[in-house]
Amino acid sequence: MPRSRLFSLQARRASAKLAHLAQALQGTREEARQSSAMQGRLGALMDSLTIPQGAVNVAQLRHLASLSERLGAERDRQGIVRERAEDRLRLLRAEIQDQMRRQHHAQEAASAARFLEARERQQRQDDQRPPRRTAP
Repeated sequence: MPRSRLFSLQARRASAKLAHLAQALQGTREEARQSSAMQGRLGALMDSLTIPQGAVNVAQLRHLASLSERLGAERDRQGIVRERAEDRLRLLRAEIQDQMRRQHHAQEAASAARFLEARERQQRQDDQRPPRRTAP
């Protein structure tokens, strides 16, 4: 198999991996966005929790404290989810850059190999032609 074909296949493989990485990047970006939005909504909900005016019994206070604690725990969990998604985003972006570099180098190598193959093919054709006669 000619070298140019190998380099072209390598560039195609990098291109396919780029498409897969772009799709993963989009999904991770959406996950981070949703987690951040949920964290904001939970924070607003926690801020809206207030002790009711008037007579309050212990059961109502315990329920309010329990609800506040669960909302706070979920908000913290969503923060962790967002941070992990942002870490994955950084890793995916770095891998996309690496794949883009690989694709570019493979395309350049394929182009150079095609040029050399064409030059070698032309040289073989020239060598097979009978020599020209020169005028005496």
